[in-house]
Amino acid sequence: MQTIHSRADEKFLSTEYFQNPYPIYREILESSPIFWSEKARAWIVSPFQEVEDGLHLDVFTQKQRMLKASSHFTADELAKMPHILTNLSN
Repeated sequence: MQTIHSRADEKFLSTEYFQNPYPIYREILESSPIFWSEKARAWIVSPFQEVEDGLHLDVFTQKQRMLKASSHFTADELAKMPHILTNLSN
């Protein structure tokens, strides 16, 4: 499995990506279906079945995903988030 592709990360979340993401999605799926993105500070998983399978694992509950996704926000920023983010610790 290939995991790190700087070319994929260069195009991911670029101006070109936001103008028309589909060619970049196709390129990522074909050349770097799973890679670490420094821009997003996350693994980018593009094959549908891998995403679907991963989301159904018990270790990836909604609460865990939301905690991870919001972990870089300050307390003040979290206070401004929707109710689901401000009450995850309960």
